[in-house]
Amino acid sequence: MSEEMLSQDEIDALLEAVDDEAESRVLTPMQSDSLVELGTLSMTQGTDVLSSLVGRKVSLGTTEVSVVRGGELERGLEGESLLLASFTFEQGPVGKSVFVAAEGFGRSLVGLMLTGSTELDESMGEEELLDAFGELINQLLGAVSTGLSEAMGTRVTYSLPEPARVTEGPAARIREEMGGSEPLVRLDYTLNLVDELEGRLTQFLTVEGAVSMAEPVVGKVASKDSPGTQLYGTTEGLEEKVEVQPAEFQDFGRRQTPGQQKNIEMLLDVPLELTVELGRTQKSIREILALGPGSIIELDKLAGEAVDVLVNGKLIAHGEVVVIDESFGVRITSIQSPRDRVSSLK
Repeated sequence: MSEEMLSQDEIDALLEAVDDEAESRVLTPMQSDSLVELGTLSMTQGTDVLSSLVGRKVSLGTTEVSVVRGGELERGLEGESLLLASFTFEQGPVGKSVFVAAEGFGRSLVGLMLTGSTELDESMGEEELLDAFGELINQLLGAVSTGLSEAMGTRVTYSLPEPARVTEGPAARIREEMGGSEPLVRLDYTLNLVDELEGRLTQFLTVEGAVSMAEPVVGKVASKDSPGTQLYGTTEGLEEKVEVQPAEFQDFGRRQTPGQQKNIEMLLDVPLELTVELGRTQKSIREILALGPGSIIELDKLAGEAVDVLVNGKLIAHGEVVVIDESFGVRITSIQSPRDRVSSLK
């Protein structure tokens, strides 16, 4: 009888195996595949916005999904301070979410956004750093939520991100920001900036939030049995894609002095009027007086041509009109750098 008894180590190993099996059932394989596809598609749109913000080409490397608990929350983030931004989905996916980056990588992105250099002035206060990081994540989320809206077929909105700096106990802080929920779904995005900087942006979702995000697109994701199928259609008949990158030129423009940057920061909360212009035309007084219900006015833009995005009457970007539920929106296709945008408002 005693020969058949299990040791404590064997019992612990069996319990761990049971836990691992239960955890693997948190997400089905199709849900995991859907999250990878959604993350890749939406973050690719996000990197376009990051490229405009930091003045460098930002590309997405890999997207990985895992279910984590305990110490796995801080895997790859040990031993250094973190910058995080927490928010809550208001429409679309459910629950809380957190974006996390190593402080060194986060400071480099903020430095590029504010000064054009990865070497951010060490004299910058923590409050200024967090404000800038929070705004960067907010801009990123704007693009990511647009991609999610299109893929999920529903409007996706979120609360304003709340940034924070974590110097110790990252797992406990992430768990706290996520409302104590465990296990969590973790998405790791590798970001590359023209071979000079590489870092990782990690997003945490509740299991309920991850499932609510994945379920609308489960079945649309490519499988090994149907390699031609994609989230947005098929690859059949498409020509081989050629990677094209824009030429990189040295920027000889003026750099802002610390005093100029401080003055700009004082104006960041000033509200501005943003207008999307579909097109223009000119009419004589006679033609205007002849207008009535049912009259058609032809504009100077062709169907499908990019619309103009203006701030206080100054052109800063071009985009295309999209429809999300019953509302119109604009997806930015090209935009001036932050420095040029500020200059255009003078």
